[in-house]
Amino acid sequence: MLADAVRIREVLVNILGNAVKFTDDGGTITFEASYHPGVDAQHIVVRYRVSDTGEGSTFTVELPLELTDESKIQKQDHPVANVDLTGVKILLAEDNDLNAEIAMVQLEEQGIRVTRASDGKEAMKTFTENPPDTFDMIFMDIMMPEMNGYEVTETIRSIPDRPDAHRIPIIAMTANAFAEDVQASLDAGMNGHLSKPIVMEEVVKAIARNLNR
Repeated sequence: MLADAVRIREVLVNILGNAVKFTDDGGTITFEASYHPGVDAQHIVVRYRVSDTGEGSTFTVELPLELTDESKIQKQDHPVANVDLTGVKILLAEDNDLNAEIAMVQLEEQGIRVTRASDGKEAMKTFTENPPDTFDMIFMDIMMPEMNGYEVTETIRSIPDRPDAHRIPIIAMTANAFAEDVQASLDAGMNGHLSKPIVMEEVVKAIARNLNR
């Protein structure tokens, strides 16, 4: 079928993230996926339903999608299999638990060693309290409590007598992908910009480009 997988994932991450956020330990979250006939034989309706005992709500998403044959699907390059990332050490600054868990699973599947910081202040502390060159890269969420991603990056870049603070690649991760957001990341001293939810093909490209893999 024809669909934008990235945007569909973004919708689901947001809804599931809210369900997790408002459901206490011991509560229940239910996710259902189904498909149904569309307006004609060339279309179907995909339905996602998320229920939880915290908000006590059920959210239903219905997507009318067009069926197609494989020859019409745009072929994509998959550099994930072509770049060896085993042993790459990344500091992941992400305050959303669900987003962090998804990102860590995807990164660790590529052999990457991930250390997570749950907010900007912790990211700063983790970087400064570890020896130089402990991390090869930093993936920095922008909207975080305590210190946002811009502030953390600017602080890291200004650390004296710490050569790795000036050269370590720092990649912004944010749902905001407008030109001004990209420029703000660069102005803060970052080396690149990834849109959330992350797509591993783009992550691999960013790692390979910045670490010369």
